[in-house]
Amino acid sequence: MNAQKKNTRPESINKELFHKFQENNRALAWEYAFSAAIRKKNQVEPDLAAVTYNIQYEELSMPDLNLMNTDSLFFKVIYPFGFQLKLATVIRTCLKLSSKQLDRLIVLQAITVQGKFLEKKHRVKHATVVEISSETLKHILQ
Repeated sequence: MNAQKKNTRPESINKELFHKFQENNRALAWEYAFSAAIRKKNQVEPDLAAVTYNIQYEELSMPDLNLMNTDSLFFKVIYPFGFQLKLATVIRTCLKLSSKQLDRLIVLQAITVQGKFLEKKHRVKHATVVEISSETLKHILQ
């Protein structure tokens, strides 16, 4: 991130916050690094494309999917940071889909996000709920 240099007197910072900064508190560092409001306030231009990340999820195998007796597959994305991660990337990774398979699901309007059909431009927001048509997904994966 590129920032204009500003001087802040330590005594003007909340003592608890200052202490966390001194201890290199990991949660606080993540909060400050990925908060759009803090970046805007501090006039910081982020390089979000350079952020590396891991997606942690439970795998869903084809046999598991075939055993499902529901119309839709639901999952929630827990994502407390805002670095412009594409929801399509999360879905492809977690379901092990090819770009072509995901494109087909999008064209068939088989994926909804918060009640709207998924578009490739959708970005992940904290607690985003995704719904995928089980039958369409099964058909695409065969």
